[in-house]
Amino acid sequence: MLLIILSVNMIKETDASPPQMYIRENPEGDSGIQRMKNAVWVDLTNLILWLISAILVAGYWWRNRRAKTQYTGRARNHV
Repeated sequence: MLLIILSVNMIKETDASPPQMYIRENPEGDSGIQRMKNAVWVDLTNLILWLISAILVAGYWWRNRRAKTQYTGRARNHV
């Protein structure tokens, strides 16, 4: 995330007048702008799904980090 912010700041500093486009931009029949707006929503959805996945995996790991398994040699003896 920090890398994206830094790269955006570098672009703003190097270009005198960069075109500014926001998600609220009215495409006015321009299919390129509409495609970019759709891509932003896809990226945001992917970000949310990755974040949820990372939180769930971290929670699962935290809960089971000391679990006894057959692979660690600390498993309970099964009868």
